[in-house]
Amino acid sequence: MKGKKNMSIMKIGERIAVLRRQKGITQEELARNVGITAQAVSKWENGSVPDTELLPIIADYFETSIDDLFGRNSVSGQWFDDAIDHAVYSDDRDQLLHNIFELCWKMEQSTRQNKDRATLYRTEETTNGVSEKTPVFSSLLFDGGFTQMLINNGNKYFICVPENPDAKKITDGVDLYDLFADLSKREVLDTMIMLCKRDLSSGNFTRELIQSKMNYDEEKAAEVISVLRKYHFLGTDSLELNDETINTYWIQRTPAACFVSLLLFAHDLAEKPEWFFIYHDNKYKAFLK
Repeated sequence: MKGKKNMSIMKIGERIAVLRRQKGITQEELARNVGITAQAVSKWENGSVPDTELLPIIADYFETSIDDLFGRNSVSGQWFDDAIDHAVYSDDRDQLLHNIFELCWKMEQSTRQNKDRATLYRTEETTNGVSEKTPVFSSLLFDGGFTQMLINNGNKYFICVPENPDAKKITDGVDLYDLFADLSKREVLDTMIMLCKRDLSSGNFTRELIQSKMNYDEEKAAEVISVLRKYHFLGTDSLELNDETINTYWIQRTPAACFVSLLLFAHDLAEKPEWFFIYHDNKYKAFLK
């Protein structure tokens, strides 16, 4: 136990010395800003340890965390898992998703510390005065993958694609031509959007709902339902009523979520992003292999 304690003490003293040199200040300047003597700083850097009440002051001065002062800045270990849990978790589901997005945004911003500053562009100064309705993005492109993030405009999202996906595996066994052909039909796309706007707690619905909402005849509604069932967008039940079998439908949640994601990405494919808060372009390999 004693050995472990000495190791921690040496780490915090060494870390303070490193931070002080990085900041380009003397022991006297650090002492003056923290409110102690230069002799105390010298003792820290030679194996002593600051008083507990000074740790937050030192961490704030160096714009770091107390964990970092103790050399616990690795992204591994239980402490990191606990920190993420604490930062993200909330009983309020809306707040939980907000916290997840904020964590993604924080990870994106961490590229400011990237050593390859020649290819890192921070353009937030150019977004000053931009309308809140104007989409503002963050994008990181490396040979190891890429990110795309919409950080405002009410339709926020974050995507991270590590490495370069295998194009053959993406298309293997899936007829993407049929998918895009079906989605290009206005009646199919409009119906999917209408159904995604419907509260999932409303329960099952019949073909007549699509007919009335979309102003389709019975044949057109049946064709659209056939397409939606083809992609497992709709589940179906049979209801026996007055010796008659009535088909009812419900929205399959996972395909619906994928569809909404596709809409968000497709919008930014059709409307080229122009405003970036962070843009890092250091990619030379192909996007797909």
